[in-house]
Amino acid sequence: MKTQSTQQCQVKTMGTLNFRLVSGVGEALVVRDYQGHESVSDSHDAQGNPVYGFRYHIELASRDSSISAEQLVDTTAVLEVIRDGEVVQQVHGIVRSFSRGDTGHHHTYYSLTLVPALERLSLRHNSRIFQHKTVPEILAILLDEMHITDYAFSVKRECAPREFCVQYRETDLAFFHRLAAEEGLMYTFSHESEKHTLIVTDNSAGFTQLGGTVPYNVLSGGVAETPYVSAISETKQSEVTEVAMRDYSFKKPDYNFKQSALGSDMAYQLPDYQHYDAPGRYKDDASGKAFSQIRLESLRRASHTASGKSNQAKLQAGVVFTLADHLDSTMNRPWLIVGIDHQGSQPQALEESGGSGATTYSNQFVVIPNETLWRMQPHPKPQVDGPMVATVVGPQGEEIYCDEHGRVKLSFPWDRYSNEDEHSSCWVRVAQGWAGAQYGMVALPRVGHEVIVTFLNGDPDQPLVTGRTYHATNTPPYSLPDNKTKTVIRTQTHQGTGFNELSFEDQSGSEKIYLHAQKDYEALVENDSTTQIKHDRHLTVENDRYSHVQVNDHLSIDGEQRTAIKQNLTLATDASLHQKVGQKTIVDSGSEVHLKAGKAVVLDAGNEITVKVGGSFIKVDAGGVHVVSGAINLNSGGSAGSGSGYGGQPATMPNILKALTPPEEAQAPSFAASEVQASPQLIPYSPNLIQQVEADMLTGTPITPVCKVPVGGPCPFGDFDASNMVAMFAPSSSGSNSAQGKSETESKEVALTTPVMIFETKRQMDDMNAKDMHHGDYDEQTLKEQFDLRDVSAKLNAYTGLKFPEVYPGYYGGYSRQTEEYLSLAERSEIMFDEFRDLAKMFSWHGAYKNVINEMITHMQKNTGEPFSSPLLDQALKEQIEGDDSENSSLQHIKDALIKNIEWSEGIYPEAKEELLTSEVGRSILPRFDDFKDYTNGLVICVHDIWSAQITLQSLQVSGNQFTATVHYRVQDHFGLDDADISNWAYRQARIFRLWFVLQRWEQFDFKPFITEMNATVTIKGTRI
Repeated sequence: MKTQSTQQCQVKTMGTLNFRLVSGVGEALVVRDYQGHESVSDSHDAQGNPVYGFRYHIELASRDSSISAEQLVDTTAVLEVIRDGEVVQQVHGIVRSFSRGDTGHHHTYYSLTLVPALERLSLRHNSRIFQHKTVPEILAILLDEMHITDYAFSVKRECAPREFCVQYRETDLAFFHRLAAEEGLMYTFSHESEKHTLIVTDNSAGFTQLGGTVPYNVLSGGVAETPYVSAISETKQSEVTEVAMRDYSFKKPDYNFKQSALGSDMAYQLPDYQHYDAPGRYKDDASGKAFSQIRLESLRRASHTASGKSNQAKLQAGVVFTLADHLDSTMNRPWLIVGIDHQGSQPQALEESGGSGATTYSNQFVVIPNETLWRMQPHPKPQVDGPMVATVVGPQGEEIYCDEHGRVKLSFPWDRYSNEDEHSSCWVRVAQGWAGAQYGMVALPRVGHEVIVTFLNGDPDQPLVTGRTYHATNTPPYSLPDNKTKTVIRTQTHQGTGFNELSFEDQSGSEKIYLHAQKDYEALVENDSTTQIKHDRHLTVENDRYSHVQVNDHLSIDGEQRTAIKQNLTLATDASLHQKVGQKTIVDSGSEVHLKAGKAVVLDAGNEITVKVGGSFIKVDAGGVHVVSGAINLNSGGSAGSGSGYGGQPATMPNILKALTPPEEAQAPSFAASEVQASPQLIPYSPNLIQQVEADMLTGTPITPVCKVPVGGPCPFGDFDASNMVAMFAPSSSGSNSAQGKSETESKEVALTTPVMIFETKRQMDDMNAKDMHHGDYDEQTLKEQFDLRDVSAKLNAYTGLKFPEVYPGYYGGYSRQTEEYLSLAERSEIMFDEFRDLAKMFSWHGAYKNVINEMITHMQKNTGEPFSSPLLDQALKEQIEGDDSENSSLQHIKDALIKNIEWSEGIYPEAKEELLTSEVGRSILPRFDDFKDYTNGLVICVHDIWSAQITLQSLQVSGNQFTATVHYRVQDHFGLDDADISNWAYRQARIFRLWFVLQRWEQFDFKPFITEMNATVTIKGTRI
């Protein structure tokens, strides 16, 4: 960047007002006149030129006719307004353009345009990816790359890091404005003689306050002793009254992320102007709430404005001034200047024009009340025109790299900053040919594959892999076009050589299906398998073959069967062996034939039987028994011949395919803890009241909830014992990390590393073995005799399936349907779950959470046993934690421990004092949902108690005498009933719990309970005492 000299260009002045330009040229440039436009953030001037904070056009003159653009363009300059010898206004910027005009009476005329250094960002055009950075961090990177160091952020709202943020084919300045507008950031400038500072803010405190007041009067003239506002006009106009937004996240597909914001100060207009937009470009409720409010404020920023004129040169964009002396007292208030036009004329700057008039200055401004904000208008986001190619990337040496959702990392050809590794992009979803609830198709693109990427709604921040392509390096499995008739699915062995393949040849006369398994081939048929081969079948097994038919094996051969066995043949049957031969049976044994029977051997021939050895034989035929031998020995000694005996080997059973089951989740380590056992009373209503409400629901009688708690008295619906609350568990006082066991020097040297778990209940997370998680473990007799569960449903007999008679209205009264109807188990459970949902309304008839119980009952009906989570429950947990202002709240204990144990001089929390933090937390109380409102908004039956919890200190920042900590709560409860619940008389009187217990515990229904998980992250701030 070019440097400037500190020489000041002197100008001829008249009266008490003059203008001066401080620039980098060695000869004097005098200011003839100027026009400047300033605004909060970006705008346009009267000529339509873009203005990024300020833009001044200055007309100059000089006796030097050789001043060139090379001397001034892209250097800094300062325009000063001087009144009575005091500099009252400075505008420091860079010279964007410089022009030389005509040469007249001893002077040459010049002009230049003065703009902020921020405008340099408009000259850089780029495409790149930012990951896991907040918007202020991204804006700072853009400024630093342009060597702009004079900037500051005054941001109160914590901007969430953006997992994936793309600058796509846009200038740095357009990208800067787009992100700032999305986060509700505004900017302005403060000016000094040597620099101008960019101030980015999201609140009114970030603007400059002008000391004193600016008087209002209707006098007019040139230079006055006291600058004043000569005219001001207030305007109110109708604008959007409400903003509603929605979005979608695949991680919570059933949640619509609906957010809305309603305007204020709208008495002068109709309230029906809603601005609805979807997608809102957010993926969590916190961001959605902020974005909807920001959108509303940007749309309503011009709803209340005022415009005026003045000769006060200290008025600049981003300055708050207080008007005084207006006849309408409501106008005498602080105003924020959001736009202002300056005009200055100094004709006497040239000697030959000394008598042509005095130096004048004036401005015209637009202001808004100081308590409102001038949010930037949304800037259009670049749209990706269509699909593009990318390459799948991953860590060095990895062939397949994905996450639990099957997402992959990509490197785009346009991303010149990519290292082509796992840090090149966010996780990107991959479209599959079919995707259902644990069924469908999965084929993950591997590292090095080229894929086709589209972008949801054209948003470059939301890539989606929708296809894959071959290229010169990754070629098809068969050469083309030689094999154009083949359709192929071929995989590649991971970390080895080989492949699996299923291919189809469609060439006429050569049609073929080819299947290749690199190692094992397994097929599981749950019912029948039928194969019809219309020609030959060839089977070659290079090792052993095993078959097991558990019932019967039928084999029919219309022709011959030939079996060639090079070693032994064993045929074993546990019953009889029957053989029927239509013509001949011929056995040719090279050595021996041995027939052995446990009882008898019968040879039955229709004509004859011959036993022959050498020349001797015995023949039995219809004519008698014929014995021919050289000698016949009867009872003359000797012994009978013997055979080899049975030596067959039993058949080996084949391997059996088993369904794969997912591994159990690993259990988190548990801190040593002591537990105060709780016996909570879930329903504080009296049994009579519960029965009455159930009866009213079943008959359709309207229910009007009325709270009748007397002042200072107990709840009439039942007594609640606060001692039933589940206590937190304090860690053991022993251990090598004891703070008493370390010296002060050691504690100062080592800071506590975050994130760190500072509390965990003794009861484990993800505990599927708890008593209320049992299911399908009781028969009908036990349910009836041990738990007295005979009357379960009001609509049917749960055990037999008999549907109870329904009463129909008639002219002379009601009548019952007499025909008996028995329902299947599936029909019974469907009716009982509907009844379950109806009865749950008595606990959930108002509030934001009233529908959660229906979602949980439906989740149980699906019978997956998988954990249940809901953004609404997360929100309820956070509200409960932050709303607990009691002395035993966990947040208060954490705050007290941090204030007490932080080493303020070093700005750290010592690792040696970790146990002091966990001990303090152990004396607090777990969150509960048992306030009176929770008995009617559904939370008392959805959650009520907390089964297990973990509290993690995620981050801790110490600055001076203040700290900011982020704490994450993970809590779980069980949506299920145990024996103690239903044995409680109050529970058993309520039909809803009888239904619930039978659906869960009867062996015929066996509907699985599940874990309810809630998460909340809260921020704690504190000050050293």
